[in-house]
Amino acid sequence: MTGKLTKQQSIILAVLIGSLIVALVLRMLPYLSMDFATFAVHGDPDVWYNFRQIEVMVSDFPRYNWFDPMTGYPTGKYIDWGPLFPMIASALCIVTGAVLRVDFIAVSSFVPILFGVLMVPVVYFLGRQVAGWKAGIIGAVFIAVVSGEYFYRTMAGVVDHHCAEIVFTTLFCLFVLFAVRKAAEQEVDIRNPASYKPILIPSVLAGIALAAGMAVVMTVLLFAMILSLYTLLQYTWNAFHETRT
Repeated sequence: MTGKLTKQQSIILAVLIGSLIVALVLRMLPYLSMDFATFAVHGDPDVWYNFRQIEVMVSDFPRYNWFDPMTGYPTGKYIDWGPLFPMIASALCIVTGAVLRVDFIAVSSFVPILFGVLMVPVVYFLGRQVAGWKAGIIGAVFIAVVSGEYFYRTMAGVVDHHCAEIVFTTLFCLFVLFAVRKAAEQEVDIRNPASYKPILIPSVLAGIALAAGMAVVMTVLLFAMILSLYTLLQYTWNAFHETRT
């Protein structure tokens, strides 16, 4: 063991670092056109609602405003989505000392960028699990530069929970896929707890990713439904073909 990277590892590392930098720069460009002093930021009305949730949480961290009298006029309403996204944003505001409205809006506007950049390594490992390291590299490059709704949800100023929803559901898929591949490579006997080891960690991480996604918005439960449907179909297919599940 020399500790030196192989040629393949060097290529992977260089491309990933380059993709991270490109993803960061592209998503920061909208930041340059915003004027926080006049509250001229990007995004739709949902963004302003998230700013309000963050402002409330910053003032009384980590309490979340589960009921909002200023939503669902004239009665107010209970909030349908979870506290994790504003909690992450408000924690960042507290750490950086942003307590004034103009300051926490400026700091919170970075949160979608962070989730967008985080997707680069996540997609690399997902692609690697599916079709090898080359597929992972291609996926990482594309996720860094792809446009459309995905880019909008992960660019500076669009402070909405969708960026976190994307990351946690993709992590869930990654860990589930890893657990399924491990289970296919090695026999798992329900009567032998030692045989659980290869799938235990990815299974727990998949559960944590799903729980985190549900703490962002409950519609992430759709991914649990997808997994349940896949499991049923895979078990049925294996039974008909007399293949070990």
